[in-house]
Amino acid sequence: MYARICKPLAALMTVVLLASTLLAGDKALEAKAPDAPAATKQPDYDILGALKAEGNFKITLAALEDTELSATFQKKGPYTFFAPTDEAYQRVPKLAALLNDTPTLKSVLSRHIVLDRKIMMAELAKEKTILTMSGETVAVSSDGKRVQDGTITAGDIAARNGVIHAVDHVFMEENDSALRGAGYTLEQGVKSGARKVYDGLKTGANKIKEAFSDNKKTDETTGEKTEGPPQEEAAKSDATPTEEGGAK
Repeated sequence: MYARICKPLAALMTVVLLASTLLAGDKALEAKAPDAPAATKQPDYDILGALKAEGNFKITLAALEDTELSATFQKKGPYTFFAPTDEAYQRVPKLAALLNDTPTLKSVLSRHIVLDRKIMMAELAKEKTILTMSGETVAVSSDGKRVQDGTITAGDIAARNGVIHAVDHVFMEENDSALRGAGYTLEQGVKSGARKVYDGLKTGANKIKEAFSDNKKTDETTGEKTEGPPQEEAAKSDATPTEEGGAK
């Protein structure tokens, strides 16, 4: 009877030990397994909401509202918006006239909007030009940090229906021309100024050289020389007798 009890008990203990081993192995595997990547959180704002949250696009937001372009950014998208900062408008010639000219303002803002594309900063460097909502293209620098004549001051601002890149320049022909004429960087300005100084000095030196050459030619032509009186004449003059009969 003891044997009959011990054999099943031994078998049961074997099963328990085997189960314990398997359970411990499963826990070890679970401990080593890497955590699953967290799901990317969807931005809470659409492009208009993101602009408001940033706080540096008050003029752009008002302009979008006045031109009814704000309705565009309430749709699904995706969009890429090169949004001028409030400081960017300070560079615009005749800003008040632009803001009061709704058709022109709408055309200008349309040059900042890219439809049906979400272009991140990492992808901008691959673009030479980008077609905008206005039907015009804007140029992109080889490093992707400049668009048209503006620098991207903050990129990849996330929105539910696209992405925003803050720019320090308003894309308009008059503004672009004025900025190019003034020289966009200090280096360009210094080079331009240095060149003008060099050219001025070179011109001045050439004029002095020409004047000296003209004077020399005049002297050679006339043969005029400035000389003192002959020594013999001076000696005779000194030897002239005075009224008293003596020599000087």
